[in-house]
Amino acid sequence: MHERLRSELRRLNFVAGETADDAVRALCIDFPRAADWPAVAALLDRLCGELGLPVPAVSVGGEGGYSLWLALAEAQPLAVAADFLAAVQPWLSELPAERYRLRALQGADAMPEVPARQANGRWSAFIDPGMGSMFVDEPGLEIAPNMARQADMLAALRPIASADFRRIAGGRVELPATPVAAPLALVDPRTFLMAVMNDPAVAIGDRIRAAQVLLAAPPA
Repeated sequence: MHERLRSELRRLNFVAGETADDAVRALCIDFPRAADWPAVAALLDRLCGELGLPVPAVSVGGEGGYSLWLALAEAQPLAVAADFLAAVQPWLSELPAERYRLRALQGADAMPEVPARQANGRWSAFIDPGMGSMFVDEPGLEIAPNMARQADMLAALRPIASADFRRIAGGRVELPATPVAAPLALVDPRTFLMAVMNDPAVAIGDRIRAAQVLLAAPPA
């Protein structure tokens, strides 16, 4: 794996760690169905907008679906992590339980390798949240993403501060009951490709190809 990418994964605690079995270094929320992107986008808006948390890492699976990866500034007890996940779960109440998975990464747990080539030949990759809708109809990437660009995406992310994490886990935030989806702004867009990717009048295949070129291109 690209060394700088590996370093960023380690910084965000998205790899196997040396914490105790009851300590949590990161959280993951999996959505196995690509069609559920609107729910993913709504949850992102609430985590970052209403709760004021840092933007999590977002990955698209090579075989479909998405994952949100929430890094923690400090290891937290498993019970506190469970309370945090329980606090945000009501925002997913419109989805059947089998269409999302909340989990805490702890002890020797490691994140599935992203980016990675999947059995179907397509690639999983980290994406800008604004690209999420591009992969609803077609999973993953046809070609390998640029590893330096993947590292740059992760380098821009910050972990959740312990005080904020415990505040939410302790139930000291009122969570609205009905999700309201809203688009997230792209980070560092390439003007032309971004215009193609976000234009609903453009054929979906061309929009997907624009997203893939953005992910495969070297950093600006």
